[in-house]
Amino acid sequence: GDFRRLYEFLVSHYEAVISISLSARVSGTYSAAVTAAQRVDGGRVRVIDSGNVSLGQGLLAMHAAERALAGDTANQVEAAVQRARPRIKTYALLARVDYAVRGGRVPPFVKTLATWLRFSPVLHTAPDGRVVLCGVIWGRHRLRERFARFMARRTDPRESHRLLIGHGNAESEARQLSDELKACIANVDSSHVTPLGTALGVHGGPGMLVVGIERRPDSP
Repeated sequence: GDFRRLYEFLVSHYEAVISISLSARVSGTYSAAVTAAQRVDGGRVRVIDSGNVSLGQGLLAMHAAERALAGDTANQVEAAVQRARPRIKTYALLARVDYAVRGGRVPPFVKTLATWLRFSPVLHTAPDGRVVLCGVIWGRHRLRERFARFMARRTDPRESHRLLIGHGNAESEARQLSDELKACIANVDSSHVTPLGTALGVHGGPGMLVVGIERRPDSP
């Protein structure tokens, strides 16, 4: 109902609406948005599965807004978003896993292993839109710096990138991470820091750091 009311309001003021949703593999939000869009007259609402979460979804929304401001039609914006989607990844460092266990996202045995073996899980968005484990950082010291190097190893120095850094009540850590990423990654067009939303922050807890990385369209 919330989607439908918002879509009806927007189509009364604009020619078309591009709605970029959380990955359908992790939430029913996309399905709800599609159902609402089908009930709005004229087929003027385009719902796109971002295949991503959090800051990755935000990077896609930024890309769509830039294309709209540049004068692209709705069809052109939608096509640009579809092209940009494979170029965007999201990485999250869980400095602690007890909040994810409480929320049911992580089995309790993972917390036991993380405590015994002293590691911090790193999650990322897979190409099919799932959020999966992509590695761990061993030990408890200099986690932020090693997280920056972890992501730098997964970028190509020939490419240019845009970054978004999110934090769970840890702005100073996020700003330092931004500086470290810019030092580790050869070509960074822009980098912005923002608080995490509660839907994600509740699973990561205070101190969670999330990075969205977009390979820019002028990259090879």
